[in-house]
Amino acid sequence: MVDGSVAPDLYLPPNPIVEACATFVTCRLSDLINTSMDACLMNWKSLGTAGSENPSIIDNAKIHCLANARNNCTAAADCFNGGKPQEPCLSRPTCDGTSLRSCSPDGKLTVRFDCASIGEQCFLYENGISADCALSRCTTVGASECRGTQIATCSKEALLQTVRDCGLLGGTCVATTGSARCLLPPCRLGNPPQCQGNVVVWCPEYDLCNPLLPCQQGICGGGQPPPCAGGPACNGPTLSLCWIPGRVSVDCNALGFKACDSAEGGRCLN
Repeated sequence: MVDGSVAPDLYLPPNPIVEACATFVTCRLSDLINTSMDACLMNWKSLGTAGSENPSIIDNAKIHCLANARNNCTAAADCFNGGKPQEPCLSRPTCDGTSLRSCSPDGKLTVRFDCASIGEQCFLYENGISADCALSRCTTVGASECRGTQIATCSKEALLQTVRDCGLLGGTCVATTGSARCLLPPCRLGNPPQCQGNVVVWCPEYDLCNPLLPCQQGICGGGQPPPCAGGPACNGPTLSLCWIPGRVSVDCNALGFKACDSAEGGRCLN
C-alpha cells in the first residue's frame, strides 16, 4: 500500500540495524518478537546481552550478517547459527566446543554464540539441564570478586562464575569481604539524560548504547531534533518510520523485497 506525504522530520543516516530489522521481520524469523519494524527497532536499540538464546537480544555480528543477507531468508536464519545451516532445535541449551547452542523461544531458530568471543567458555550446568557462557566453575554460591572492572559471581543456579563488567557503564569494581559491587559515576536525580562516553545517564538509570548508535546529547543514536511525527509510511517501495528520535527509511526493493507495507508497525513484503 502507498500512503500520503510524510511529515518533514529529520532523517537519520543509514544504519545496518534498520536493514537487519527489515530482513528479520520480512523473513518472519520469529512468531513472538520483532514481528514489525517498529518492534524490532525498539528491541535492538540498546546493546544486547551476548550469549542469550533470545534473538530479540542480539549482538552486532548478527546485525551485520542480517543486513548483508537482504532477501535471502535462508542465509538470514543461518546468521543466528554462527553462519552454519539451521539445525533442529534442541530441548535445552548445550555446548558445542566453546559455543553455546540454544533455541529461540518459539522454536524456529537454532541460536549459536561463541563464548570465546567474550573471553569465556561454554559450560553445562551441574544438573545438566542447561548451559551458559562463564569464566569457570565455582563452589561458593553468591560469592563475588573483582577482576579488573568486572564482577565475577558464583551463580546459584549453575555453580558457574559469570561476569558483569562495570567498566561498560563507566564504573569500577569495588571489593569487600567475600563480595564485590559496581561503583558507577555519580548522578543527580532530576537532571536530563546526558552522555558519559557511550552511556546514557538518566539518574538512577545507566543505559549502554549500541556502538552502532553512539550516545549523542543524551540519546542513543542521535541528538535533539524536533519530535518525529506520524507512524510508518510508504513512498513507493520505501518504508519510513520514527526512531530515536528522527526518522529512518529503508528501500524494500533495494534489499530484494517486492513492496512496502505500512500496516501493523511497518514491514517489507517478500
